[in-house]
Amino acid sequence: MIGRATLAKSRSKIIELEKEMMNSHAEILEIQKAYVQLENKLEEHSIPVISMKINGKENPKEKATK
Repeated sequence: MIGRATLAKSRSKIIELEKEMMNSHAEILEIQKAYVQLENKLEEHSIPVISMKINGKENPKEKATK
């Protein structure tokens, strides 16, 4: 009798944890979908970025520390 009660409690806990995991995964998928949509929107309106070099060096702080 005690074993059956423990088994039932364990099964209910497993079901609860499975539901929690499914909800978590669903939330992650929704966030990823929103992120992809945002990336696509930014690609449509992208502005080209030109890197700036000072005196032919990539890191301007490098000269100041020497």
